[in-house]
Amino acid sequence: MMQPSSRKVVHRSPTHSVWLLSLPHVQSDPVEAESSLEKDFVHLAALFHAVTSIKHQPFHLTTKVGGYTPDFLIGFRDRSQCVVEVKPQELLSGHEEKLADAAEHLRAHDLHFVLALDTSIRADDRHENALLLRRYAKGRVNTFSQGRLLETLSIGPQSVGKLRDLGFTIADLAQAVCHHKISLGANLRIDDDQEVFLVDKQVSTEGVSHAVQFERWLANS
Repeated sequence: MMQPSSRKVVHRSPTHSVWLLSLPHVQSDPVEAESSLEKDFVHLAALFHAVTSIKHQPFHLTTKVGGYTPDFLIGFRDRSQCVVEVKPQELLSGHEEKLADAAEHLRAHDLHFVLALDTSIRADDRHENALLLRRYAKGRVNTFSQGRLLETLSIGPQSVGKLRDLGFTIADLAQAVCHHKISLGANLRIDDDQEVFLVDKQVSTEGVSHAVQFERWLANS
């Protein structure tokens, strides 16, 4: 049984930090995060090309092994959704049965369950790459450069280095990534040899929902 969540984000204290994250490229409402790992996850998830909404602690689920409140509910362009549990790998032990039971119940509501571990969120410093891109994207958007960038990539992928040779800045690329126009791959690197692609405009790929694509992207597989 799914009910509105009654949990509230823990207030900031000398021993506990909380964040209210602004995601203007995704949604108007800020997203709450109760830990640095949740914060890193939100910054990363916001850059997946098909994400349209991120909601913290969206509901409470009653299962046969007790209650469960998910960390996040992610919405996508194809209207699929996934529930996300964010957890450090070292704290996973002992929670497997509860999470498996929650995943089973969620499937009955057409909700895909994703376990987001720190080993994926922070792999190859991708969380830091995500934050860097978001910082670059805070400046004023050059609409002319954005249009020229998309036109350039319409003929095929290009490396970051090649695009810089053509006069595009890192800010141009970051803004296009944040607005879900281009993709830098799962690691979000902006090295000169990184390939840059136009985002696939199709609702799904080979019958795979955006929720499942997101899980694979998060796992960098």
